[in-house]
Amino acid sequence: MGEWPHGLRRWCGGSHGARRTAPLQPMKRVLFIGLCLMACSTPEGSVPPDVLPRDRFRTVLREAHMIEARMNHEVVVAHARSVPAEKYYTEMFEAEGTTKEEFQRSFAYYSGRPTEMKALYEEILNELSLRKDEVPH
Repeated sequence: MGEWPHGLRRWCGGSHGARRTAPLQPMKRVLFIGLCLMACSTPEGSVPPDVLPRDRFRTVLREAHMIEARMNHEVVVAHARSVPAEKYYTEMFEAEGTTKEEFQRSFAYYSGRPTEMKALYEEILNELSLRKDEVPH
């Protein structure tokens, strides 16, 4: 029948020995490291200590969106030339008992969990809808 083209034999099982198993060594290391990382990760449902708990994060995230809406209103409707965004956020973080850094870590944490982040946003939308309904017209 003839010889296999050079290199193809290695992938088709025609060659045995160290040359064939060499590519598996890095894969074993990657698999081992991945298993270690999974074993060391926080269990599902528990939040790392430097991240805001879900309910507190939802409140801070909602208030952050309220600040964004306020700033947009001031720029578009009130024609404000500058908006004191840093001041608004500082006041909000102080009122909520958190820091900008803690909020950013929490945002990164929950953003890495899209299903949970989606649920948080749905809850925030529901809360804002209830607030809107309570405001007298």
